[in-house]
Amino acid sequence: MWNKNYYSFQKKKRESWSAFKTINDLRGLFNEIENCQSGKEFLSKYRDNLLLTPEDKYVPRNVTSLYMHAELVSKIYRVLEKTPD
Repeated sequence: MWNKNYYSFQKKKRESWSAFKTINDLRGLFNEIENCQSGKEFLSKYRDNLLLTPEDKYVPRNVTSLYMHAELVSKIYRVLEKTPD
């Protein structure tokens, strides 16, 4: 299960799950969406924020991070993409 104290612990270390705290941060997000060259690049850039964020914030569905969710979904997508129709 997701450690419910994990975020509080990380917050004390001045880390935050939110990569977007201002309007300019959101503008950066939209720019990132338009210019991101690969999923790996995106995951690398936002890895720390995604690791701090549970996939689902409600018990009992909060068993993994958003980072791990994105990694697994991308792997499944690549397998399905290779499957002939």
